[in-house]
Amino acid sequence: CRSVSSNIATKSFKHVGPGTTIISDEWRAYSTLASRGMIHLTVNHSLIFINPMNSAHTQSIQSTWSQVKKNHA
Repeated sequence: CRSVSSNIATKSFKHVGPGTTIISDEWRAYSTLASRGMIHLTVNHSLIFINPMNSAHTQSIQSTWSQVKKNHA
């Protein structure tokens, strides 16, 4: 649902300032980040895990969250 996606992005990035670099997958809710003044690098996980154009990846944060979840389960 578009309104849910928009609401999640709005609330999630409420405290993120212009010029901040955000690296994410290509979920549609994140499509407005660049228009909000953020530098938005993406990775299409259905094709690749590291973007060959800019080396963007989400592997580090995914690994971190995996460890946090495991330690707090």
